[in-house]
Amino acid sequence: MVENPLSEEDWRRRDDARILVTAEKIKADPERLSAAKAAAKQMVEEEQKELSSLRKVAGSNINVSQSEKNTVVTKAKRFNLQQKKTVGRKSTFNIFKRI
Repeated sequence: MVENPLSEEDWRRRDDARILVTAEKIKADPERLSAAKAAAKQMVEEEQKELSSLRKVAGSNINVSQSEKNTVVTKAKRFNLQQKKTVGRKSTFNIFKRI
């Protein structure tokens, strides 16, 4: 029998503390961190496939929001600047018009 049950708030704090300890252990172990990053990449790919399927089911009228387009274009611009490649603005924007 439990004498002093934890409140929801206390339970959440303790659970968060355990999660943070686990995260620190993962960060400290290069092999485990690498495996976690690989799993995260796989999860992203799976979610993208799911999103693609949802868009097909919802119909062709469903497009990427303007803010998502702006984010993709901004990232592309940054990448091009970082790579010091000359890419015309027009060609960069045409790539993302299809999104």
